[in-house]
Amino acid sequence: MHDFHVMLDSGANCGIFRNAQLLTNLRETDCSATISGIGGKLTTNTVGVFNGTSEVFFHPEAIANILSQSQEHDEGASINYLNKQDQYTVQHVECDTLLFERVGGLCSFDASNPKVIANNTVTNNKLKYTKRQVKKAEEAARIRRRLFFPSDEAIPRLSSINNIPVTRQDVMRSIDIFGRDRSAIRGKLTDSKTETIPMEPAWKPVDQPQFLSVDLFFIDGDGYLIAVMSPLDYTAVVHIQNRKAAALRGALWKI
Repeated sequence: MHDFHVMLDSGANCGIFRNAQLLTNLRETDCSATISGIGGKLTTNTVGVFNGTSEVFFHPEAIANILSQSQEHDEGASINYLNKQDQYTVQHVECDTLLFERVGGLCSFDASNPKVIANNTVTNNKLKYTKRQVKKAEEAARIRRRLFFPSDEAIPRLSSINNIPVTRQDVMRSIDIFGRDRSAIRGKLTDSKTETIPMEPAWKPVDQPQFLSVDLFFIDGDGYLIAVMSPLDYTAVVHIQNRKAAALRGALWKI
């Protein structure tokens, strides 16, 4: 085993690499993770991308370059075990199939001398279209991943956003060539629709008669007219100079 071997680990919850040369987009994140294993505990906030598809943690003191089998499966990779050859194959959409062979008691992929299995199905599907159509289909597949797998029908409606120069035909060709991605299907094709929750409007325009009640009261000799409108529960108070009809009439007009 050397620094360019990548182990496929069925017991790992996440991937962690020790060789930065195998990763792209190596960067630090705001959150750190503590990973426990045979080599003890390692804490890191550095992540990178392996093979253009798999995001893994990076630490130079990691015991090996470890790729999590469960994480690969959850991210849409197709994983197969070849019993006769005692080998594993891992394939992402639009990528060649990586071949993990036995090295001692471990299954590993030698990145210094990579062995990949060409995806014959995808290759044959590409032959049905022109080079320009295949290029646009590949672009549509990349956009689906970058937008976190929206529904296939939604992508053409996003054409108003910059850098999304694909049409519905490009999306359909990408599905025909590469197939539907697992993440684009999961949770979006259900047998039953969610029950609609009834909601009442916040404001109801209603014509309703109102009744106005008025009275006089005095505080230290100062007079006031109080009016209460119901059922609106509107209350108004107006100062009056005296109890004469003209003063009361003026106060009512102010309400």
